[in-house]
Formats: sequence, structure tokens, C-alpha cells
Amino acid sequence: KGVLSGVQPHFQMVRFTTDITGQTATEVVGTIPSPLDDMRIIHSMGVTEDYVILPRLSLRVKLESPFHVCTNIVFDRKAPTQIHVMSLKDGTYKTFVFDPFISVHIINSFQRKNEKGETEIVVDYPTPTSMKEFDDNHCYYEILNKDYILDDNFVYRKEFQPLTDITIRRFVMNMVTGESEVRDHPQMWTPRILHVDFPYINDRHRGKPFCI
Repeated sequence: KGVLSGVQPHFQMVRFTTDITGQTATEVVGTIPSPLDDMRIIHSMGVTEDYVILPRLSLRVKLESPFHVCTNIVFDRKAPTQIHVMSLKDGTYKTFVFDPFISVHIINSFQRKNEKGETEIVVDYPTPTSMKEFDDNHCYYEILNKDYILDDNFVYRKEFQPLTDITIRRFVMNMVTGESEVRDHPQMWTPRILHVDFPYINDRHRGKPFCI
């Protein structure tokens, strides 16, 4: 709990609605606890017609330097990926646990029915192909280091090879059985310059089944 407030850190999901007069109203859908000893980097979230998705991948916050962002972020091989899926209807949520992964930007998320009629949540993420080769000295945010940005001879694909070998992975979560699995995405390509990190899809398909 917070030293001064005594409040347990948590993520609060809030729904914003606007009426015909332009007035905005807010409603708390639900909360998801975030223990102080397990703070993760959360950079993007997913949403479907009926659910909001909060991913907690295996990048931890250390808070060691106010100047160098990368020293504050570490890949924790012992921290499994957790993906929380909350109902937009009643705020209840389920937590799905996966092997440790690193990623920042969700490509898309959607819900679907499987052959048994059970609801599945699907989240597509670009992740390093092998976490075994990942070097903590070249973290995901190291490219923001001004020394690299100003170096005309810096070659990202050479110096950060583990982060340029990317596979799009599909995280599938069954809301009925609680079972989950990770698959390679059915379609993949080799980036020409850097790596797959900001894939763009038609905005009309966000939160819905799509193809890329």
C-alpha cells in the first residue's frame, strides 16, 4: 500500500460517455490491483465490443535514474506475462498467465466464438522471436538514448539484433474455461528497415476480427 495514502495501487478502468448536449460523464467499470513489488511497463491496451484488455508483460520498472529511461526498465525472466481481461458490462475480470514476453504495441485485439461456442479473446503482439537471446543491456527503450540518436554511424539492426528478429504472436484466451495459449500469427513478413513495432491496420477493424 502507499506509504502516505494507504491505498493499494491499482488500474482503474473508466468509461467516458458524451450526451447530445456535449456533456461528458464518467463511470468506473472496475479496478485491477497492481502490487508495488510487481510494477510493469504498460504502454498500450486492447478493447473489444465487450471487454477491455490490460497486458502486463515482463518488463519491470526499477526507478533508478531520472535521466536514462533504459536503466529503469528491465526484462524479468522470472516474471510471467499476465493479461487481464475485464468485462465492460460488470467490471469482473480474469487473469491469464503466459511465459515471459516483451512487447510494447498491441496490433489488434478482438473477441470471437470457437467451435464450441465459447468466447475467446485474441490479442496480436509483435514480440522478439526468442527471449533466450535477449540482452538486458540493449533494452526495448535503449534506442531513445541520445548518444545513439546523434551517432551517424549507429546501425540499429546490427547493434540491437535481438530486437529486430520479431515474430507476431497471437495470445488466445478462453473466457469460459480459463485456458490460454500463444500461437505464431498466421501471417508474417520481414521488415525492410527496423522491426515490426507499429503495424497499422484499418481503424474500422480495431477491436474486431481482422487480417493483415
